[in-house]
Amino acid sequence: MTSSMGFNRVCPTARWPRSRALTDTVLAADAPYAFRAPTRRPLPDCLVPESQNATAEGLMAEPIPHPRMLIAIVSDTHLPRGRRTLPQPCVEAIRGADLLLHAGDVVSLSALADLMGIGPPVKSVRGNVDAPELRRELPERLELTLEGVAIGMVHDAGPPQGRTPRLRRLFPEAAAVVFGHTHIPFHATTDDGFQIFNPGSPTERRRAATRSMGIAEVREETIDFRYLTLQ
Repeated sequence: MTSSMGFNRVCPTARWPRSRALTDTVLAADAPYAFRAPTRRPLPDCLVPESQNATAEGLMAEPIPHPRMLIAIVSDTHLPRGRRTLPQPCVEAIRGADLLLHAGDVVSLSALADLMGIGPPVKSVRGNVDAPELRRELPERLELTLEGVAIGMVHDAGPPQGRTPRLRRLFPEAAAVVFGHTHIPFHATTDDGFQIFNPGSPTERRRAATRSMGIAEVREETIDFRYLTLQ
């Protein structure tokens, strides 16, 4: 089945246990999910990117000592636009995640509805080109606590100079901040472990070398980010 935006309903077996710890301070919390302790299993095929430049190494460590959460991260999807659709590996990675974070520039309510239809819950902030009716529905900033890890999210983090301290001031309680707007993948970590992460764009690479998205794994009150490059 294909939605109005071209999302293919694929990889139905790529389902991970829903997290029991999903709260946020801007949007109403999702209804609680029944939690099942994770079992040892190989990485789902749909999370193994086809690009030779992207690997699944580091996405899943075995054995898993504690319950954990797998998060798909996208930004600047800019849909619908002509015949453009999300790349298939991106859709499959979202289907296999517990949660989708979108760092803004979804553009339309219909696009947000299609993202929500892929499978996992969606948390998004508004971007600078989002339609007025969508901007009314989405916050400018969002803070989430996932398995004990505080994560901030905003679309435009401002100019590169001073970006990390700026985001730290914006989200003083966060261990990591996700942002978008530039379409350029970026990941930085301070000496004390504070992280900022831009997944790039899965649909418009612009000045980036390739289209991309992010995968984050939360485990033992830590968060690790990885990229999937999308050709």
